[in-house]
Amino acid sequence: MKAIIYIITILALSSTALSGQSINKCDGNILLLTSEHVGQLTPKEIRDFLMTFGRECNGNIEFSEWSNELLFSVLAQQTELVLVVLEKEKYTVDQDEIIDDLSQPIANRIDIKNLISKIDKIKIDGEFKKRVINALMAGADAD
Repeated sequence: MKAIIYIITILALSSTALSGQSINKCDGNILLLTSEHVGQLTPKEIRDFLMTFGRECNGNIEFSEWSNELLFSVLAQQTELVLVVLEKEKYTVDQDEIIDDLSQPIANRIDIKNLISKIDKIKIDGEFKKRVINALMAGADAD
């Protein structure tokens, strides 16, 4: 019985320590973790990924390109979850920077029209949905 309590205590402390870690802008390690689990990301992992976006990363070409491609990949595979997290965490993540990235796709690997159709069916704030769709349409028009 003492062993079980000990194990539970250790697990609780370690998960608290891990969840208490701060996420840094432009964090390539988060991109790596995200890229390894695309399609199977938890809300916390998606939030952590979205928290890496920021204007301060614009000068980091490698990060900017990788994060942009990954954003479209994650959005295409976990559309509803990404949008729900992005909307819910609007005070935690740089929503404007992420939406700006959506208007500037680096790779043409994602079917934007299909993605817009998926987004249009999701029940989220209408104004927020409109911003996301307008950004995607602007990016599609730029191609």
